[in-house]
Amino acid sequence: MFPSLASAQYWNGNPEGNGSVAVKFFSFFPNSNSNGLKDFSPGLGLGVDGRVNFGNYFALAGELDYIGVSSATQTYNVYDSYGNYVGTASDTAYFDDVAFKLDALVTIPADIVIPFAGIGMVANYPTFTFSGYSSGYSASANTGGSGVGMEIVGGADFMAGYNGAVTAQISIPVSQTAYFSDLGTNIDVGGFELMVGYRFIL
Repeated sequence: MFPSLASAQYWNGNPEGNGSVAVKFFSFFPNSNSNGLKDFSPGLGLGVDGRVNFGNYFALAGELDYIGVSSATQTYNVYDSYGNYVGTASDTAYFDDVAFKLDALVTIPADIVIPFAGIGMVANYPTFTFSGYSSGYSASANTGGSGVGMEIVGGADFMAGYNGAVTAQISIPVSQTAYFSDLGTNIDVGGFELMVGYRFIL
């Protein structure tokens, strides 16, 4: 027997009531195509979303995410103008991103598990921080970009506790590029996101 959910806030038969707020932690796996974050390591993220339910089967969710910890390092030989070997140099690029999301969701309310899926817009504001070392000289620089793309999302909320749920979600990027004026190029800054968190039902 499943535990009773009589304490949950039902609204038109929806156990998630009028809406909810969730705090989520996630892993970020960057796109590694030729125009993407090639050779960058997976990152970590923290996000918060607010969801408004429209009846039993539709919802609109706004989300704010931060991604960090993703980086890529390269080491290479350095030669002078005469072709003489001077030494080695090492450059590391650190990637972080602030993303604003707006998703339209289809939900399937049930007593214990509430699956959801949808599509949404994503506004990315990424930054690269470059740090280099060569022959005793070190330097760093920042460059930022921006761009709007789309994502596909899916997951489920698992009712737990009083007016709360454990939430699990996957986000799949669709054409998430950002333009970096300092670099003069567009870069694919999207990536798969695996999220888990807790949803507070309002």
